[in-house]
Amino acid sequence: MRNSYWTSSHCLFSFFLRLVPNEYVQANHPTSLKHTYVSLQVSFFMTNDGAGARRRRRGVESRAATFETYKDLALASGGQAIGVTKENLPQATDVIIDSSTSALVTVLQRARNPGKAETFSFLLDESLNNITIYITGKSLTFTLKNPAGVTQKQNEVNGELGTVQTVGNLFRVRLASNKQTGLWEISMNSNQPYTLKVTGQSTIAFIYDFVETFDGPHPGYALISGRPQAGMPAMLLVSVLGRKGPASVKVANVALVTVSGSEVVSGALEDMGNGEILVTVTNVPAGEFVVLLNGTDVVSSTVFQRQSTTQMSVSKVTIKAVVDRSMEPGKTFTLPFTVMTDTTGGSYKISARNDRDFKMNVPGSIAVTTGGNATGELTITVPANTPSGTDVTLTIEAVAPGATADSNYAVLRLSVVSKVTDFTPPQCEVVSVSSVDCPADPAACSSAFWQLSANMTDGVNGTGIASLTHRQGVGNLTHTDLKQMVVAAAFNASCCSLTVELVALDKAMNVGTCLYTTKVTDVTPPQCEVVSVSSVDCPADPAACNSAFWQLSANLTDGVNGTGIASLTHRQGVGSLTHTDLKQMVVAAAFNASCCSLTVELVAVDKAMNVGTCLYTTKVTWHHRRLVRGGRLITVA
Repeated sequence: MRNSYWTSSHCLFSFFLRLVPNEYVQANHPTSLKHTYVSLQVSFFMTNDGAGARRRRRGVESRAATFETYKDLALASGGQAIGVTKENLPQATDVIIDSSTSALVTVLQRARNPGKAETFSFLLDESLNNITIYITGKSLTFTLKNPAGVTQKQNEVNGELGTVQTVGNLFRVRLASNKQTGLWEISMNSNQPYTLKVTGQSTIAFIYDFVETFDGPHPGYALISGRPQAGMPAMLLVSVLGRKGPASVKVANVALVTVSGSEVVSGALEDMGNGEILVTVTNVPAGEFVVLLNGTDVVSSTVFQRQSTTQMSVSKVTIKAVVDRSMEPGKTFTLPFTVMTDTTGGSYKISARNDRDFKMNVPGSIAVTTGGNATGELTITVPANTPSGTDVTLTIEAVAPGATADSNYAVLRLSVVSKVTDFTPPQCEVVSVSSVDCPADPAACSSAFWQLSANMTDGVNGTGIASLTHRQGVGNLTHTDLKQMVVAAAFNASCCSLTVELVALDKAMNVGTCLYTTKVTDVTPPQCEVVSVSSVDCPADPAACNSAFWQLSANLTDGVNGTGIASLTHRQGVGSLTHTDLKQMVVAAAFNASCCSLTVELVAVDKAMNVGTCLYTTKVTWHHRRLVRGGRLITVA
C-alpha cells in the first residue's frame, strides 16, 4: 500500500507499507524522474526491511523491488529512503515538516555504497537557519565537529552542537541556533551503505541550466532541456540570488561533484552580469553528478556553500525536436524528431508523454546506425474543447540498446491556439441620445442626466463579443446578452460626465470602440415679456394699500432651440403667481398682488438650467384735492 504527500518546497513523500513490484519502480527510475520533475525531491518511508526476497503469491512468483532501488531513486532526486517500523513512522515524519519550510537549500549531499570511513567537510554561513543533518544507514557511527573543535557523537541525544533523533535507519541532527559559521566536519564510519544530507533555510540560493551556443544574427545561448552531450565541454548558466540581490554575493567556484564518489571538477567562470555566471567544464564526470557552488556573502563577509539536489549525467545519445508552430483544438499535430548517437547503433526505444494526457502516437523504436542519426514522427491529438492558450509540456525519451541503457530526453513546450479568422473589430452604432438637457452651468450638472443607446455587432463571420465595458465616462453601463448577434447597450450618466467611450472586445481579441460626447446646446436663458399691467390705481397713502390691487401679465419663452421652461416662480413680491402649462412654447404668467407689494421678479429656469428674470415695479397714482387757506390755493395730495 502506498500514500503520497506533497510539501510546499517541491518535495514528494511516499509511504509504502510493503515493497511494490520491481516493474513499478523501474517505470519510475531516476532517469525518468529527472525528465519530468527536475526540481522535485522524492523521499520514501517504508515499513519493510527491504530484503527484496522472492515470494510466492497465489502460485505466482514475483520479486519485490529492493530497498536499494528506492534509495537510488531518492538519492537521484535529492531525497531519502527511510526504513522504519509502523509504530515509529509518526516519529520519522519530522522530515516532512522540515521540508515544508520556505527557502530550503541544500548545503551538502553525499552517498557511499558500500560504506566506508570518510570525513566530509561543509561550510555554514551566517544566513543559514534551522540547519538539519540527515543520515540514513545501518550499523554506522558518526562524529560531528564545529570550527572550534567541539564534537558530538551519534549517541549524544542532547549535545553541545545540537539534538540527535534516531528513528529506524534515520539519524536527524538539528543544530543549535547559536551554531558557529565556518568549516564543519562530519566523520562517518560504516561498512554498510549510507547517505548524508545537510540542509537549512537561507535566501542565498542558485539555479542552473545546461546551455549550448547558437549562431546567427543574434548569437547567444540556448537551454538544453535534456542531458548534456558526452565527450563535449559542458556549459552551465548559473543564476545566483543573495540576501540583498545578486550584488550581495561573490561566487568563487562552481564545480561538478559526484555524489557517490569523490570526483570534483571545477569550471571556468564568466560573469554575465545581473547575478548570472557562465560556467564551462571541460572534463565532465562520467557518472551522476551535482552542482556545487562556493562564494562569499557580502552582507556578513562569511563564505557559503550550496549544492543542487537532483543528480545529472551526460549522455552519448541526443534527441532533438523543434517546435515551429502552435497546435489547434480538434486537430492532430505532427512533430518530427531526430535521435543521434556517438556510440553503438541499433534499435533505440522511443517513448513520450505529455502533462495534459492528450492522445499521442509515437513509434516504439527507431533504428539508428553507429555514430549516425535517425528521424521519427510523433503525433498528438488536441481535444476540440481545449481552450486557446493552453500550454502543453511534452517529453520525448530515447533509450539506447544494450546493458548500459544510455538514454536522453527532450522537453518541449507547446501551445494550443485557435486559428484566427476574425480580424475585424466589433462595430458600434449610436442609436439615440435622449434627455440631452445638460446645463451650461457646471455647478448644476449633478441634477441633470443623459442616456446613450448603441448597438454592438461583430459581423456575420465574427467570433462574437466577449466583453463590453466603458473606458471613459462616469456612469452606469448595461447591455443585453453578449451571445446575441446584436448587443444593445445603454449608458446613463449625469451631466457632470459628458463623454463616454464604449469598448467591445471580441473572442479573437479584436477591439472596437464607440466614442461619444454629448453637447450643451441650450445656453440662452428664458425670455420674459410684460404684456400688461392692469388696475394700477394704488393709493399714495400706505395705510390704504390693502384695499387696492394690481395685476401683471407676462409671456415667457425659451426660444426655438431651447430645452423648455422647467420652473417658474417669483423671487420678489408678495402675491399670487399663476401660469399656463410649462410644456407650451409660450407660457402665460399672471401675478396678482395688493398695493402693499409694488415690485415682483419672475424667475424662469429652463431644462438646461439657464435662468431668466422679469423685474417690474408698479407706480403709485396721486389723487389731488384743493384747499383755500388764508387766501392761498393749496393742492394736497
